[in-house]
Amino acid sequence: YEIPKYVSTIALAYNKDLFKGAGVAFPTEEWDWDDFLAAAQKLTKKDASGKYTQWGFHSQPWYYPYWVWQNGGEVMDKNFRGTKCLLNEPKALEALQWIHDLTWKYRVSPTSAEVEGKGIFETFALGNIAMGETHSWQLTDILTRAKFDWDVTFLPKGRTGKRASVIFADGYGVYKRTKHPKEAVRFLKFITSPEAEKVMATTVLSLQPSRKSVVPVWDKESAMAKAGKKAYIYSKTAEFARLDPYFINNAKVAELRSPIFEKVFILNQMSVKDGVEELVRKIDQLFKNK
Repeated sequence: YEIPKYVSTIALAYNKDLFKGAGVAFPTEEWDWDDFLAAAQKLTKKDASGKYTQWGFHSQPWYYPYWVWQNGGEVMDKNFRGTKCLLNEPKALEALQWIHDLTWKYRVSPTSAEVEGKGIFETFALGNIAMGETHSWQLTDILTRAKFDWDVTFLPKGRTGKRASVIFADGYGVYKRTKHPKEAVRFLKFITSPEAEKVMATTVLSLQPSRKSVVPVWDKESAMAKAGKKAYIYSKTAEFARLDPYFINNAKVAELRSPIFEKVFILNQMSVKDGVEELVRKIDQLFKNK
């Protein structure tokens, strides 16, 4: 067990300069998938040779759960430590197809080859991607590197009006065989205290606090807030965001999922339906005796 150090939610960062240049209205907090796609298509550009030079969005299929939830689907049979994958159900499958189509049908998101050599958390700061799903821990880096005007808003809602996002956390714990348990616990209480989190939220990394009592500090005094950005979006997102789906033996599930998702979303060598059916079959086999 650990006590959370901080949390990180995912919201939508957008390049205001690219929106202005394309004559597209900034995203609103009420955007749904259709609004999002319409804007992304207008913000995707090619040069005279037909080469893409600007994209409306950069899709990251590894963070697929929030799309599934926005569409009313589920990833697994429990909120935590599930054993049954539900991605083959219609609403979940539709959401995964949507993610795939952003890159391979609508072409509003670059392929991996088109951003080769760039880390998945670096691409928005390059300046030729209009929108990107962005974790709160990335914000100070974007503030430092971005040479353009930008801000954030909520991820688009599903077509039914449902909001969703993912929340992550790192934590501090005490080793059970420590020779200094009293001192370790004392330090743990200090490093996770409201006072320590206030420092964490307002200096250097400016991380999103895990304590609700420190949220107003993040909203008003974090590096992002001081730069005039809407830090509160991440705090509000934390109110409805869900934990990343974590199966029993999650490392093995990730091992099964990665090569399939690579074939489906990265290389476009397998259909979404075939990939999901293979994944569900393998997870079922993994947990057949559970």
